[in-house]
Amino acid sequence: MTPTMKTLMCTLAAIVSVILSSAVLAGSAKEQQVSGTVVECDEIVLVIEDSKKERLTFNPKFLGNQRYQPKVGDKVTVHWEVGRHGAWWANKVDKIEKGSN
Repeated sequence: MTPTMKTLMCTLAAIVSVILSSAVLAGSAKEQQVSGTVVECDEIVLVIEDSKKERLTFNPKFLGNQRYQPKVGDKVTVHWEVGRHGAWWANKVDKIEKGSN
C-alpha cells in the first residue's frame, strides 16, 4: 500500500466516523408534546388532529406498557420524539380530562 493510499484510507475513515457520530447525536432528540383529538388508533398507527386541523401520525409501539389506551374521539396529549429514520414515536399518551384547560 502506498503512502497516498494510506492517507486516503485514514481520511475516509475519519469522514465516516464524523458522519456516524452526527447521526447518533441527531437521533437523540428531546421529547416533545402535542395535544389533539384521536382520529385513528391501533397497534400500528396513532393519528391525532391538532387545533390547526392538521393530522399528525405517530408510531405507538411503546404505548402497550401504559394503563390508558387512547380511543378515537379522545382529547389527548402525546409525548413523542423523532426516531432514527424520521418516524415520530409516541412514548406516552395522556387523556385530557373534560374541564381541563
